[in-house]
Amino acid sequence: MTPGTSAYLQESPLFNRSTALSAIDYRAGINATSEEDLKNAMRKALCRSEVSFRSEEQKEALRTIIFDEQKTPLIVVLPTGGGKSLLFTAPACLDNPGVTIVVVPYRALLDNLLATAKKAKIDCLEYRPGEQNPAALVLISADFVSGSQFLSYAQLLSAKGILRRVFVDECHLTFTASDWRPKLAEVRAVRGLRVPIIMLTATLPVLLEFELEESMAASMARYIRAVTTRTKTRYIVEACKPGKLEEKVLELCKRMKKHLGLRKGVVYSRSRDQCERLARMLRCAHYHAGAADNEESLKAWLERGGLIVATSALGTGVDFPGIVFTLHVDIPYGMIDFAQESGRAGRAGEDVDSVIVVEEGKAERQAAGGKARAVDESIMRDFITTRNCRRRVMGLYLDNKEIECGNDASLARCDRCGEGVTALERDYARAANERQIVEETLDEVTDGCVFCFVESTGDITANWTHRPEECERADYRRRRDLDERFRRLIRFEESSHSCFKCGFSQKLCATGVDEGRACQWPNIAAALLRGIPSTEKGGAIVEEIGFEGETADAKGYAS
Repeated sequence: MTPGTSAYLQESPLFNRSTALSAIDYRAGINATSEEDLKNAMRKALCRSEVSFRSEEQKEALRTIIFDEQKTPLIVVLPTGGGKSLLFTAPACLDNPGVTIVVVPYRALLDNLLATAKKAKIDCLEYRPGEQNPAALVLISADFVSGSQFLSYAQLLSAKGILRRVFVDECHLTFTASDWRPKLAEVRAVRGLRVPIIMLTATLPVLLEFELEESMAASMARYIRAVTTRTKTRYIVEACKPGKLEEKVLELCKRMKKHLGLRKGVVYSRSRDQCERLARMLRCAHYHAGAADNEESLKAWLERGGLIVATSALGTGVDFPGIVFTLHVDIPYGMIDFAQESGRAGRAGEDVDSVIVVEEGKAERQAAGGKARAVDESIMRDFITTRNCRRRVMGLYLDNKEIECGNDASLARCDRCGEGVTALERDYARAANERQIVEETLDEVTDGCVFCFVESTGDITANWTHRPEECERADYRRRRDLDERFRRLIRFEESSHSCFKCGFSQKLCATGVDEGRACQWPNIAAALLRGIPSTEKGGAIVEEIGFEGETADAKGYAS
C-alpha cells in the first residue's frame, strides 16, 4: 500500500457515506435495496429504459448477488451472450454501490468492459499497482492480483466495510490456462478477502467442476447453471487432403467473404505466423497477442465487416456485434476453447455458421496414438469424428444434457443432421439475390420519376420512366425541397450503417460515410419512405410495424 492510501480512502466520498462506514451500515444498505432499486440499476447498466432478464438463471444470479450475498462462493454458468456482465455492472449502479471488484483475464476483455462501463456512466477504474482511489466498479487484470499491492488495497476496502463483492470473470481459465499463464493460478488469493466471491463463465463442463473448485479453493461453492446450447449455430466439419489445410481454408473463406457485407467472420488460427500468413492471402485484418496494430485492426474490422484472422487471443469474453461466421483452422485445442470461440458469434440472435477445417484422418490418428492429453481434447476429437449429432457430443460434455438437432425444431442443424457448407452457401446466395433485386430496382427508379413509381405501385401499365423534373403530375421543385428537408430530419442511431446522404444502408449505398462522393440514389429515399405509406399496401406495412403518427407529418415520420 502506497503512503497516504488510508488517509485518502477515508476522505473518499464512498467512505463518507453513512452506509459504508461499518459492516452494520453495509448490511443495512443491502437490506434497504428494493426491487425498484434493482430495476433502476439495470436500466443504468444497460443504458435503456425497458429492461428484462435474458433467462431465469440470470435473474436468479443477480437477485442472489444483491439480496442474498451469504451464498458464497457462487459459481454462475451462463451461455455466451447470456448477460454475465450485468451481474457486476448492475450492483455498481445502485444508489449505495460500495465497491465491486472484477478480476479479468485478458486485456481485450478488460478494455471492452471499461468502455461499456464508461458508456453507462458507471463510476469505474482500472486497478494498476499503486492505485489509491476507490470506485463503484474496479477492474483488475488477473496478472496483478498477487505481488502488486492489490490485496492490501482490497483488504483496506474490506476493513472499512466498503468492499461488497469480488468477481472472477471467465473463471474456467484458472485451471484450463494456468499451465501457460501461471499467474492465473494465483487468482485464488482473492478467496482470502472476507467478502462474497462470485465466479462467472460460459464454459464449465459438469465433469470439470471439481477442477475449478480445486483451483479456486471453493469446495463448498453454490452453482447457478443455465444450458449453454447455441440454438442458432450450425456446426460443420470440412475435411481436406493431408497437406492441403490452408488451401482448403482459403478456398472456403474466399467463397464466404463475398457474401458477408458488413457482417463479420472470424478465422481462428493456431499460431501467430499462420495467422499473419492467412490474413495476407485473404487481404483482411489479423489479431494476435503480439501484434502491434491490434487496435487498428479491430476498429477497421468492426466498421467494415468481412473477415479477420485471429488466434485464441480474440476468443474469450469480448462481445463484438454482427459475427455470423467462424472458422477454425485445424482441430481446436479443446471443447472449452471451441465453445468460447464459436460462441463469439450470434450475440444478437443471428443465425451462425461454425466451421472446422481438418485434414482427413487426423483426429482418428490422434486417438489411436493417445495424443489427447485431457478429457477436453478427447471430447473435441469425438465432436469431429462422430457419425451422429455433433450437438449431442457438445451438450453432454458442457451441460450434461442430451441435446440433438433433430429433437427440437428450433435448433439449427449440424452437418451430421442434414446441413453443411452447401446449405450455408444457399442461404448466402439467397441473400445476395435479394440484395441484387433491391439494387436493380433502385437503379431503375433513379433513372425515372420516383413519385410516379410510388403512386403506380400495383399498376403494371403505369408509366414512371420519365425524369421527375418533366413530371406533369408533380411539382418537382417542391418535392425536391421536401426531400432535402425530410433527410435533414432523419435521426441516425450511433450504431447505424446508413448513408449520410440518401438514408439507405451502407450495405447497399456506395456513398457510405464519404460525403464527398456523389449519392448513388439521390432524392429517392425520402419519396419512397413518405410516398409508399400512402398506397394501400404501403399503409398496411406501416401500420403493421407500429408507426402511430401521421405519414404526412414529416418530422414524426423521419424519427
